[in-house]
Amino acid sequence: MKTCARCGVTKSRDDFYNLTRASDGKQSWCRACAAEDLAQRWRDNPEYRRKGLARSRARAVRQQFGLTVEDLEIRRAAAEGCAICGSADVSHADHDHAAPGLRGFLCQPCNMGLGLFKDNPDRLRAAAEYLDAAPA
Repeated sequence: MKTCARCGVTKSRDDFYNLTRASDGKQSWCRACAAEDLAQRWRDNPEYRRKGLARSRARAVRQQFGLTVEDLEIRRAAAEGCAICGSADVSHADHDHAAPGLRGFLCQPCNMGLGLFKDNPDRLRAAAEYLDAAPA
């Protein structure tokens, strides 16, 4: 059990976010108070959310691809369509889930297809063979 420093209510430790640098490993505010505080910040200052989202995206791009957002956008602009079907829509940056790095740019249907086939080349080959063998 832990008492929230903001609302003063004693709650289960599961009601607090983890925080490794805290002495007890949990944040001092409960999840509800933390969410309320963040919502209030967004209401009071729309720029706060915009900056937070930009930082989150920059962090995700760095972790997934080892690139800055600017480098990723330069590569996207240089892409000559979807790497699978050639569609002009290259809205998805494709990455290998086993190792960080950019594989290429895909349209949404091709990206979803790879995901549904779990990036498994054998499954994709089997699906292509199935389609080739199906009667017209």
